[in-house]
Amino acid sequence: MRRILIPISILIVTILLGTLGYPLVSLSPVSFLDSFFMTIITISTVGFGETVPLAGNPPAIFLTTLIIILGMANLGFVLSSITAMIVGEQINHFFWTQRVKKKINQLKNHFIICGAGINGHYIIQELIKTQRAFVVIEQDKEVVEKLKAEFDNILILLGDASEEDVLIEAGIEHAQAVACTLPLDKDNLFLTLTIKHTNPNCTIISKLITLKNHRKFHRAGATSLVVPNHIGALRFVSELVRPNVVSFLDTMLRDKTHHRIEEIVIPENSWIAGKTLKEINLSKKIGIQIIGIRDHQTGDFNYAPQASTKVHINDTLFSILNPKQTEQLNAFIK
Repeated sequence: MRRILIPISILIVTILLGTLGYPLVSLSPVSFLDSFFMTIITISTVGFGETVPLAGNPPAIFLTTLIIILGMANLGFVLSSITAMIVGEQINHFFWTQRVKKKINQLKNHFIICGAGINGHYIIQELIKTQRAFVVIEQDKEVVEKLKAEFDNILILLGDASEEDVLIEAGIEHAQAVACTLPLDKDNLFLTLTIKHTNPNCTIISKLITLKNHRKFHRAGATSLVVPNHIGALRFVSELVRPNVVSFLDTMLRDKTHHRIEEIVIPENSWIAGKTLKEINLSKKIGIQIIGIRDHQTGDFNYAPQASTKVHINDTLFSILNPKQTEQLNAFIK
């Protein structure tokens, strides 16, 4: 702001100097309008005829020379300020990008959001609330600047998510999952293919606009598909038919300070693998109840499992936990 105010102030002072000065130094009567016009054509160097005679009038010549010097100096200041702003912005962007890339290189099992439109923006908010590590890829510079201003320390890259080099910069080789939220199905489909080629083990969640394209996405390697309009309609129905259930689940899924539904994958070499829930006895040792188990081989869910139910490596346990219990359970099953 200061860089803008200084040249404007100098310009105003120069115009006032000429407008008020020429009537004082002129050998013949001069109106303020003629003085103002004389000042403007002198500053702009357009070369129109003199409205204030300068011949044989040293004070007028001196004033004109002073106005020219001030005008040229101000022009030089403006040009140098513009250059400094452009170069400074480029330098700041370069160092900011380097800091972001350095932080990304330290990430493991993080999430990548491709596209920061409406869906991407909501995903970012939820990941921040749940304190998950993630990287955003967005090709619109204006959107990138808005996100940087809105979210502190956000890791975001300016580029085309469908380009393999950009995905590698975002740490795709070490990512846990990717959300493809680009506007068009064709873009998300190509992005899915690129991700699957770069990291075959990565989970890919893609937005789907046209339902008939779902087979193409699954063949390309998408793990699951999200149809925004369909999900929105289901939410409407749920609010109409089961409003209390919706409120309960919203709290369980999004509340980061109290209890919420969490999923825990049983890691390799876990001591609980092959044991029954009764043998593990989580309710007595940690004070939690397992409300569901997903079999890693079949993908089937076991709701309200019995005490005799066995768990295996890579099975997923579901429970309602607070943050402390989540840490305890993760440490307990290793």
